[in-house]
Amino acid sequence: MPTSPVSASSGIKSLFKSLLCGKKSQKKKTSKEKKPAEPIEKPEKLSKKSLIVRGYNKKVEKLRKKEYSHLKDDVYLDHSGATIYSTALIKDYKNTLVTNVFGNPHSSNPSSQHSSNCVEKARAEVLEFFNANPDEYDVVFTANATASMKMVADGFVGAGEVGNEGFEYKFHKDAHTSLIGVRELAAKSRQMDDAAVEEWLSQEPREKNDTDVPGLFAWPAQSNFSGRRLPTAEWAHKLREVHSNYYSFIDAAAYAMTSPIDLSQIQPDFMCVSFYKIFGYPDLGALLVRRESAPILRNRRYFGGGTINGLLGDEQFHEKKSEGFGAHPHDYLEDGTIPFHSIVALSLAIKEHKRIYSNPKQDKTAMQTISQHTYALGSYLHDQIGALRYPASGTPLMSLYTSRPAPPKPTTPPSPTSAYFPPHPAVRSLSRTITRTEPLEEPVDPPQAALLTFNLHYPSGSHIPFSMVEASASKRRIHVRSGRHCNIGGVQYYLSIPSDMLKRAYEEGLRCGADEEMDEIEGRPLGAVRVSIGACTTLADVEALIKWLKKEYLSREEALKDEEREVKEKKEKEHRRRMAEIERCHAPGRQESESGFGGSCEGGDTRRGSGCGTEGLFVAL
Repeated sequence: MPTSPVSASSGIKSLFKSLLCGKKSQKKKTSKEKKPAEPIEKPEKLSKKSLIVRGYNKKVEKLRKKEYSHLKDDVYLDHSGATIYSTALIKDYKNTLVTNVFGNPHSSNPSSQHSSNCVEKARAEVLEFFNANPDEYDVVFTANATASMKMVADGFVGAGEVGNEGFEYKFHKDAHTSLIGVRELAAKSRQMDDAAVEEWLSQEPREKNDTDVPGLFAWPAQSNFSGRRLPTAEWAHKLREVHSNYYSFIDAAAYAMTSPIDLSQIQPDFMCVSFYKIFGYPDLGALLVRRESAPILRNRRYFGGGTINGLLGDEQFHEKKSEGFGAHPHDYLEDGTIPFHSIVALSLAIKEHKRIYSNPKQDKTAMQTISQHTYALGSYLHDQIGALRYPASGTPLMSLYTSRPAPPKPTTPPSPTSAYFPPHPAVRSLSRTITRTEPLEEPVDPPQAALLTFNLHYPSGSHIPFSMVEASASKRRIHVRSGRHCNIGGVQYYLSIPSDMLKRAYEEGLRCGADEEMDEIEGRPLGAVRVSIGACTTLADVEALIKWLKKEYLSREEALKDEEREVKEKKEKEHRRRMAEIERCHAPGRQESESGFGGSCEGGDTRRGSGCGTEGLFVAL
């Protein structure tokens, strides 16, 4: 059939258009060939197979669709804040609640006895989870790790009142705010760094005498700022041998999230955990108490329902439950009705966690699998983002305050009775002979968790406000955390901020938890961005973070220069406002704040004062 004039004309036009488009596309292709220089020292991108060799749990990728479908649109990298619960756990919990009747445990009716049995079952499962001999340790359920710390502190306050001399308290400088808060109840306290602790624990052992006041030494198993892990078994045993009037208290809340804990080896007097960091749910904590060390906690002044044998209301008489009458530490420490529904959920959480993450074929527990998985992703992420630089200026994208995660050592879990350690010297006889049947072994976990803390830089080298980085990530539904992470000691150490500089920052309006974050003083950041990897993190999550960093910052080098100028002008304006407010507060006739630093005078501008109050910042000073 002959072609019509219109069709022929259209065909010619189409051909001409395609030729033009071809030239344009060829021109674009040529322009794309002029790529900017690659980042200096670009690390090798490992294959998934290489990551699996490192310990990456490929099974998690399928689990994400089945057990963590609620994460389908999110890149969740804040597991140190709280890890994510599985769908199976919530379904199992719902089914348990609607097919059982749970009553208040403090009774003998069927529903109460059912609750009591479930609680004791969960208690035994927690001990098994931490490889603790039930003859040596007891589990006291609390609201969270902070509540556990306060419980121990209250016990030592009461013990100190017996001799009217109080108690001594020493804590590591990398401690969480809640652990530092114990010092306010002590007669004498001291913050210590690694060198000070080692020197103190290297002293010659001395005999305990009746004039010694009780002492408590507390430290985190893992820094919640940097992810650095501190000695556990080594310090706990040295303390018991050298300073017999001191008890050991380990904050394992951050550590327990991705690492197996073996209490048969560590043997602390007290250890606290938060289960939502391990399982995602329930919101529950626990204090693990060494039975031989528990009596000092009976000195707590307060008592609640269920913790006493008897009392009178019209006389100052009561008797607390005692292990001498067949009671356990939790019997005189768990005040009132315990959260029995949450404890039921905890039992289910332990079961589902074991089902999802254990690897029987390789004879690995759930926590061993998670430890290796998070190491593989953490070391990969560290290598990738730590080497990023701006293409034109060559400026490093970030200051990284975290060491590269090290691989966990292979281990066979020992039995709970593989080692024997004597009772704490402060509560046993005055025998100084300390023996153990097997050599002490430090738990075989890496010295660095799969947690990265950093600050990003503009091309000029000045830092980008950490709150802006978190806000930018949030727009892409990437969950990271920014701030000081309730670890002022870590902030001071890693960001090189002396105490006098922090006080000046407080004078200018720095407050914990304020809506408007003050991010720097004298050019130094007052916090950082934290990324933490958990059991259900995948390679796709890590790659999404890397891709976002490259797109949001490295590819916008010129635009960031304009942004930096705007941010600088805003900071200078805000600084002038703060200085004017301080001057107004210190003017004659104006009352200064209680802290004496002039942070927010009476009737003044308190927009930044909604956080910790007048003392919030100085927990480590």
